[in-house]
Amino acid sequence: MDSPKGVLRSFRAIGMLSEDETVLGLHMVNERNLTVHTYNEELAVEFSAIHPHIISFCENGWSE
Repeated sequence: MDSPKGVLRSFRAIGMLSEDETVLGLHMVNERNLTVHTYNEELAVEFSAIHPHIISFCENGWSE
C-alpha cells in the first residue's frame, strides 16, 4: 500500500471495515493531514468538535 487511504480502501474491499468506518477513517486521515502542520485556531476548533468520534473509532476498532 502506498498510503493510509489505500489501506483503508483495501480493508473496505475485503470486508474488514464497514462503509461508515471507511468514511470515518478517510476523514480522520484528511483531518490529520490538515492539522499536523497548521496553527490555524479555527481549524483546531473544528477538529476538536469531531475528536470524540475519532476517539470512539480508535478505542472500539472496526467491526469484525
